[in-house]
Amino acid sequence: MLPGNNSDQAEFRRCVPDELETVRAVLMLVPGSNGDGRGQVETQLWQELAEDEDLALVGLNMTDRPRDDMFIEHYVDVANGSGDALLAAPGEPGSMFGHTEIESAPLLLWRMLAGGEFNYEFALWKSERVAAFVVNKGGIYHSALASREARNVPGLFFVGDKDRAFRNDIIRGVFSINPRACALWALRTLRLSDG
Repeated sequence: MLPGNNSDQAEFRRCVPDELETVRAVLMLVPGSNGDGRGQVETQLWQELAEDEDLALVGLNMTDRPRDDMFIEHYVDVANGSGDALLAAPGEPGSMFGHTEIESAPLLLWRMLAGGEFNYEFALWKSERVAAFVVNKGGIYHSALASREARNVPGLFFVGDKDRAFRNDIIRGVFSINPRACALWALRTLRLSDG
């Protein structure tokens, strides 16, 4: 467990495919608000992707310290400690797996809700470590305009046609300011069928 200044706990589960010779990147599975993504590394879909693309998997369980305003995930403010905990996660057991390259491998950040907020903030904070990121839902972002380096990190933003309007408005707002500055980002609307 690696708590940060702005998180109560930061726990990780790692998985490296048995036959993998060299880890090309680390896929970080970042859950929604105060959720536990460690079990995701055992999901067949993710394991097959890891094998096909030479990835290590890291599932994250990060939670906020208890307080009155729990609807705001403080751990998504990555520069205040939680980002350092995430950076320590992939490399810590590198030698145990026989893959010391994990320590400096590029990160792929996937998830939704607070996980998407975390991904966005992390991509802005340590853009040199991020190969790509996904923002899927979410509601409170600490940053708006990204640096030139962060705008060069591929990002995929999702809004849902049945999601709350304020969530979609926030994501569209965060997204819209950056492509004007040539960000390598895309915005997609997910449409759920009524049937």
